[in-house]
Amino acid sequence: MPDSKPPDPFSWWQFRKPEPPPSVLDILKNLPAPPPAAPTAEALIRTASQPQSISAPPKSITDRLKDHVAFGSRLLREKKLTKSSSTSWIARVRVLIQPMFDGRTPYMKGLEDLRKRCGSSGITEEEFHLVLERVADFADFLEGTAGVASGSPVSRASRIPVSRNVFIIHGKDELNARRLADYLREDESVIPIVMMARPGMSRPLTDKFEDEASKCVLAFALFTADDLVNSDRGEYQQARPNVIYETGWFIGRLGKTRVVLLLQSGAEMHTDLQGVSRIHFEHDVREKFQDIHRELKAASLC
Repeated sequence: MPDSKPPDPFSWWQFRKPEPPPSVLDILKNLPAPPPAAPTAEALIRTASQPQSISAPPKSITDRLKDHVAFGSRLLREKKLTKSSSTSWIARVRVLIQPMFDGRTPYMKGLEDLRKRCGSSGITEEEFHLVLERVADFADFLEGTAGVASGSPVSRASRIPVSRNVFIIHGKDELNARRLADYLREDESVIPIVMMARPGMSRPLTDKFEDEASKCVLAFALFTADDLVNSDRGEYQQARPNVIYETGWFIGRLGKTRVVLLLQSGAEMHTDLQGVSRIHFEHDVREKFQDIHRELKAASLC
């Protein structure tokens, strides 16, 4: 019969194999990670001095026009001018300058007509080179004005006076100025103002001009071949300086839509006046009375 002696409750302790103490490596593995150290002043300065990735500001209209001029020059230089490339080039120029011009102006209409002609029959390299020069001149003009960065108008037109006065700007061609004045007088609601027909009253010429011009709601400027000019590009004829000055005054006063240039054949027009309505004539302004009537109608004067 087996021995029924109860087991010793402490016998398991006597025969248990002791566990080895944990190593230093095990202790380090179980330690919590230290909190991140605060950046030093040197690290902050170093981070601040590093260049940041900032997007470049958008280009101005002037810069984009100049880029387009360079691209057009490259098309000519590399003999890559095709019907498609010339059409695309002119269309892009039109889109760039459209915010600065009324779409109804001859300048914008001319570009649109040229774009359509490029798409149908194409243009020659000489014609494209001429358009390229005009766009380059316009970009240079913008660069010299206060509106170069934004392409926005640099001034606003004054309030249109309540009158029926129409100013006639002229140079040496007094005959055509009188013809125009006589035609305007046929409509009793229009009052033509011609400086040669107004008494001076001992006033300085500039004061006399501004006093009469400030009462007008529309201006016709006769750009006739008055002065012969010699320049690096040869000889050419242009209007008298007073015509150029007075035209600019009216553009600033009334806006481009209320100034009409009557451009005589053979007279050069300044690129600064691009965008102003033009009526071309040969010798006698009476041949364009129908076009002049349309301008009066557009200004609600007849």
